[in-house]
Parts: sequence; C-alpha cells; structure tokens
Amino acid sequence: MEEEYPVPVKSFDGGMTYIDKDGKRWKQSFKSVCYFKGNSAAVKLKDGSWTIIDKNGKLWEQSFKSLKHFNDGLAAVELKDGSWTFSDKSGKLCDQRFQDVYRVFEDSALVMLKDMVDALVDINGKPIGQKFKHVEHVFEDSALVMLEDGDFTFIDKNGKPFGQKFKFIDDYDEDGIAVELEDGTWTFVDDNAKLWEQRFKKTSSFVEGLAPVQLFDGKWTYIDKNGKLWEQRFDDADMFNEYGGGSIVCIDGIWIGINRKGEPSGSKFQEGLAKVENFGHEGRFVYVNKEFKIIPDDYVEVLRGIYNKPETFLNIPTERFNDRKFIGLAITQIKTKLIDMVDGKKEIDDDYIKYSTELLSSIKEKNKKEMTLIKNGDKREKDPLAFIKDFNL
Repeated sequence: MEEEYPVPVKSFDGGMTYIDKDGKRWKQSFKSVCYFKGNSAAVKLKDGSWTIIDKNGKLWEQSFKSLKHFNDGLAAVELKDGSWTFSDKSGKLCDQRFQDVYRVFEDSALVMLKDMVDALVDINGKPIGQKFKHVEHVFEDSALVMLEDGDFTFIDKNGKPFGQKFKFIDDYDEDGIAVELEDGTWTFVDDNAKLWEQRFKKTSSFVEGLAPVQLFDGKWTYIDKNGKLWEQRFDDADMFNEYGGGSIVCIDGIWIGINRKGEPSGSKFQEGLAKVENFGHEGRFVYVNKEFKIIPDDYVEVLRGIYNKPETFLNIPTERFNDRKFIGLAITQIKTKLIDMVDGKKEIDDDYIKYSTELLSSIKEKNKKEMTLIKNGDKREKDPLAFIKDFNL
C-alpha cells in the first residue's frame, strides 16, 4: 500500500519531523510524530505534551497530556487534570468531561462517563441512541456493546442497534469474534455483524487464523479463518499461543502438544506413530497415530510391524482379532502407510496392497463382521486408497 505523505523521518536535531513526496524535509522538529490519517496527525512536542498538526504544518493552539488521534482532526484528548474529552475536525473541544473516550466519530463519541458507565454521546456530550452498560469492541463506524439486560449487540455511530443479539461474546480477533447465539449455539461474527453459517456447541477465540470449536457430538477440532475444519478430533482443545506458538489437546484424558500444522509438537511420525510428551506428567511419554489416537504400549511394536509389512499381522493370535480397538488401529496403520506412499510420490508397493487386502480379508473372516472390500483392479489402480476407503468395520 502506498504511503500517505508527508511521512515521519528523523529531524536534523535528533528529533522527528516529516518529509513530503518531493523529498523536502520539514523544518519543524518534535519529540515524536505519528503517521497522517486524512489531513492531520498527532505529534508530541518537546515539552512532552501532545497536539494535532495538519499537512500544511499548522499546529492546534492547545496541547494535551495525552491524545488518541482517529482521523481528520477527530481526537480524544486527556487534559492536565486527568479527565478526557474530544474534539471536532476544527479542534473545538466538547465542554463535557469524561473518565475515558474510546472512539470519536464525526458527530458522536463513545465515552466512559464519570460513574464508570459507557455511553454514546453527541458533540455536546449528551447521551444518544441505545442505552448500554459497556463498550466491548470498537470498530471504524460501529461498536459491539453489552446492553443493560446483559445481552450483546452492535450499534452504529448514531447509537442504532443492528444485527443479532448475543448471549455471550469472546475476545476480539480480526478473523472473527466467537459469539453465543440466543438458541445456545455458537458461531463467529465479523466486524460488520455478519454471522458465519456454521454452528457449533462451543467455540473459542481465533489466534492467528485458528480457533478451537466443539462439534455437536462433543468432540473438539480446529477451524481456520476460511471456515475449514481439521480432520482430527479431540476430547478437548485449547487455544493456540500467539506469535506462531502451539496448543495442547486432550485425548483419552491425556494432554499433548500440537503445532499449527496439526502435528504433534516436538516429535515426528515414524512408521505411522509419534512419541509425544504427556503434559502434566513430566518425563512421561505416550504414542499417537496420525488420527491422534493414543496407542497402548503393548500395541506399539505390532503396529510398527504392520506399517512396514502387513503380512506380519496375519500370525497374531486369534484373540487379538476380537479386540475392536486394536483392529481399528491396525486398519489406520494400513491407511497411513498408503497415504504416506501417495503423499511422498513414491511408487505404490504392489506387495503391500496385496498383503493389506489379505489382512483385511482375514479380519473380516475372523471377526465375522459385515465388512466390504473393493477388489476392483481398475479402481484400485486409479486410486490406491479406494479399497481402504470403502472398508467398513
């Protein structure tokens, strides 16, 4: 995006000033300067006070203890006694004094009154529009507020409510605000009060494009800012840390670390399994597969063997075939190996497919379940995963 000139630069005396589009440096020098917004900018004078300057270099006559500049001269200013008020575009101050000023619009301002109650006021400081308790989030031309009855809604700069009411809202994030609707379901809403179509049992805040959501079956997963859900499912899931950090998820009562790619933190998958730290139990580790299922210790070596050579499983004692959990993990290992071969762009191992088919047939026979197995050679050649996708336990 092209910079709006004049832009801040160092002045010759070591302070700050502006330079215009033609490279001409201003003679005025300040302790600190801000970028222009419209026709004005906030500057800090040498005595530590703040004021507003226009693009012609003209300063307001008044200076202030502190200042929040919004656009074209609209500003919230802190006076020497610690109270706040606001200005219009000409620099004229409102006569009323406030505990704080959150946002100044062209004909109104969001403020905290002396009794710690928030309000929208006109240019004379008189409350207008919808009454509310608190300002939760402020946007360019609107705000999300808590109403007197405890619900939340959006109001425009004239104090008129718009959009739906919410029972609860979570922390703000530009990718979407997590909100609880009147019917008890959760979703996300953007800065313009537009709701996402998806609904969830519970949601938490976005952090750098990812948010944990609880599905209606009780399981948790993550959703990105485009509305795409992860395939993995967890018993519980925390929010991701800021600045690219990871998160933790709960599986069968065990908490483990996870990164933003959906992989176990600090560990790589080998032979379809990853060894990860059991959070809350220092020095203890557990194994998970790529579907984030906890692997019992006595299953590990057998499942590794299946990943490498599925035919080794055919010699497992019959009673192991009655262990439904083990069978499910075994099938996942076969699927994982095939996916790894496809994703790695390696030549598909015909022997692996052959023995995988024998294994699944054996499971079908010994477990006496109604299962289906696609053996169509043409389909399998076009899609190596076809037979495992259509295998139902």
